[in-house]
Amino acid sequence: MADSVPALSGISANTFIQALREQEAIRYARLFSNTLIIYDYICTLGFEVELIWRSRWSPIKVLFFVIRYYTLAASIFGTFGLFTLQLTDHLYAHALIPVFKGA
Repeated sequence: MADSVPALSGISANTFIQALREQEAIRYARLFSNTLIIYDYICTLGFEVELIWRSRWSPIKVLFFVIRYYTLAASIFGTFGLFTLQLTDHLYAHALIPVFKGA
């Protein structure tokens, strides 16, 4: 059956629960790092406007904007994704299979 949860043969319930807890800890760590990136952007925006935006255009300035705003956009979308994706048991099982197969 294509929609069934994949079998995790040889895996105890405690091991599976521990893996779910680790996945949740990873989500919180991602949220924390994304929050730091957004906080850094807010704190340094004044200096950026004063020093970067008012300077003449150069390849370095373009590179700065690409890196700075790509990272900011990825952080915002990543944080949004942490709260909008509803992980079902089926999705969790698929996410954890590589963890158990590598063990």
